[in-house]
Amino acid sequence: MAKFGGIGFSGKLRPSQIASSEIIREQLEAGEKNLHVVAPPGSGKTVLGLYTWSDLVRLPTLVLSPNSAIQAQWVARAKELFNLDGKEEQILTNTKSPGLLTSLTYQSVTLPKRADENLDDAAMEIWIKKLISENEADNEETASAWIKDLEDNNRDYFRERFSSYRKQVRDDFATHGNALWILHESSKKNLENLAKTGIGLIILDECHHLLGHWGRVLSEIREYFGDPIVLGLTATPPDIGSVSIDDGERYKEFFGEVDYEVPVPALVRDSNLSPYQDLAYFVRPNPDELKYIANVDKEFEELIEEISNGPEDTKNRTPKLDIWLTEILSKLLLPSGSVKNWTSFVKRDENLANSARLYLLYKNIDLPENVPYPEQKLIDLNLKKNQVMITLLDRYIRHGLLRSKN
Repeated sequence: MAKFGGIGFSGKLRPSQIASSEIIREQLEAGEKNLHVVAPPGSGKTVLGLYTWSDLVRLPTLVLSPNSAIQAQWVARAKELFNLDGKEEQILTNTKSPGLLTSLTYQSVTLPKRADENLDDAAMEIWIKKLISENEADNEETASAWIKDLEDNNRDYFRERFSSYRKQVRDDFATHGNALWILHESSKKNLENLAKTGIGLIILDECHHLLGHWGRVLSEIREYFGDPIVLGLTATPPDIGSVSIDDGERYKEFFGEVDYEVPVPALVRDSNLSPYQDLAYFVRPNPDELKYIANVDKEFEELIEEISNGPEDTKNRTPKLDIWLTEILSKLLLPSGSVKNWTSFVKRDENLANSARLYLLYKNIDLPENVPYPEQKLIDLNLKKNQVMITLLDRYIRHGLLRSKN
């Protein structure tokens, strides 16, 4: 393992950095390995983290940041403000060779694998179950047919949806202790190289990001590195209650309670942070904005009219909305196929059943013989046209336009 020699901070710490570093020192001397500091932007979190590395812990360190700009900032500050004792080549932004300080992005060690047969099978199973549970399909066979049809006719949307279900599978694996298995080979290689350096400290900048995938993976990475010290730095502590119980508990276990929170008034008093005041101005929209606001409803009406009239060339095209709705109601068609009666249709998609009837009556189009007139309680709701159209446009776009070959 490389020696630190004369590496150390060559500047002067601010009062807030002195206070927080003393807390960190006390925690380390007490054998604590979970360190958590909250400080506002511009208060010197980077220098505090580097000081912890160079003067307090003095072990090979991995710094993780949410983007490459912050990643580079750590190396720049180390070279500007610290005596590196001729070891500048060991202050790195890559994992090609062992170093005393390696600054990377979270993505570089948590990137998930893009394609895997096991992931794909599990993702498809989730998608099929979701279609059935939401009454979009009657059984696995019709759900699979619906998905295959979507893949054939709208590949971009298929890939987008499939990617979201694949992510669910990866998250589930990570949540249940298989986080490293789902990583991309490049991330695994980075971790292998880092492990050779004997990482003794992990500094997690903007650590409030670790409530999801990054946090799940980092929990296992820490174990993989042999349980090093962890220092979390953030200006905005997360709302633990806004995430899953597992993710919230993992975050608290990873960092523990906040060890020190740098007070903003003290930074302002010491001239290390500019005072601020929230200001809000109410302004009159400019002419273009007023025109847009005034025309929103009009343009929406024009859009509805255009969809209602349909395309001029109807060959191999989804029919216009009026005809499409009439056909849907007369044949009691749902994405999974026709249902046996009106009661089943309403049970499967009540919003469509109600909105379609109201729209056709609004357009003075007779309802199909098998479709009952809207119930009085539905009429009494006095729904506005735009409210009715939201449901219809959703179904028309998802089950009509998106699957049109042209």
